[in-house]
Amino acid sequence: MTAPTQRPTADRNVMLPLRRGGGDAPLFCVHPGSGFGLPYAGLLPYVDARVPVHALQARGLVTAAGLPSSLDEMAADYTEQIRRVRPEGPYRLLGWCVGGRLAFEIACRLREQGETVGLLALVSTSPPVEEPLPGPEDILRAMLLPPGADELDAELARLCRLPLDHASLHARLVRTGHPMRRLAEPVLEAVYEVYRTNEHLYRTPVTKVFDGDALSLEPTAPGGPARRSWQPYVRGGVLARGVDGRHTEMMEPGPARAIGAAVNEALGY
Repeated sequence: MTAPTQRPTADRNVMLPLRRGGGDAPLFCVHPGSGFGLPYAGLLPYVDARVPVHALQARGLVTAAGLPSSLDEMAADYTEQIRRVRPEGPYRLLGWCVGGRLAFEIACRLREQGETVGLLALVSTSPPVEEPLPGPEDILRAMLLPPGADELDAELARLCRLPLDHASLHARLVRTGHPMRRLAEPVLEAVYEVYRTNEHLYRTPVTKVFDGDALSLEPTAPGGPARRSWQPYVRGGVLARGVDGRHTEMMEPGPARAIGAAVNEALGY
C-alpha cells in the first residue's frame, strides 16, 4: 500500500502563528521593514476571533543566509509558505510598510495561480517612486525610530554614526526602554541587514495589476509615506480609510483597533 504524500509544512523561520484557532480562512500579515512579524500580535484583540492570524518574518533574522536578491524572489518564497499553511483560497493578506508592497505582489501571484484573494489590506504603504536608497546611517536611524516619534533625539541620532559603538548604543536603548533594547549585537546587525535589504527591494517598480479590490489604511499623523494611490495598479476599487496615528504606531493599541475594525468590516464580520 502506498503511503499518502505528506504536504510540506511552512518554514518556522518564516511563518509565525499568532492565533491558531478560529476555523475561518487565516489572515496572513507580511512583516514591515524590520523583518519581525511579532508586532502584528497587536491586531489579535481587534480582529474577529474566528480568524486565525499568521505573521511572515524575513529570512536573515535567524541566520545570515537567505536574504533575497529581488522582490520577486521574496514574494515567490512567501507565496509558497502561505500555500503550505493554506493550500487553497480564499486568501486574506495584510501588510504594513514594505509588507504592504509584498502583500500586493503575493496577491497578484495568487490570482495568477487561479486562487481567490478575499482581502488585500495595505497599511501605511504606497506604490514606490524612483528615489535613491538612503545612506547606511539614515537606514539605521529609520530602523531605530520608535513608535510615536517623527525623528530621533539628538543623542540616539549621534549614536547611529558608523562605525557603530554597539556598547553605547545598546546602553542608550536599554536606558530609554527602546523596543529594540533586548536585541544582542549580532541580532541588531542582522536586523540592520534585513532593514537595508527591504529598503532596497521596496523601491522595485510596480509592474503588475491586482485583479480585485484593495483596502488602503492610511495614517493621519505626519511621518508616513506620501499618499500615492494604489488605484492604477488595482483593477477593482481601492477603499481608503484613515487611521489616527503615525506610520510607526500602526500596531499600537489605538491604530490596531481601527485597523482590526476595518478588516472585520471588509470580511463581513
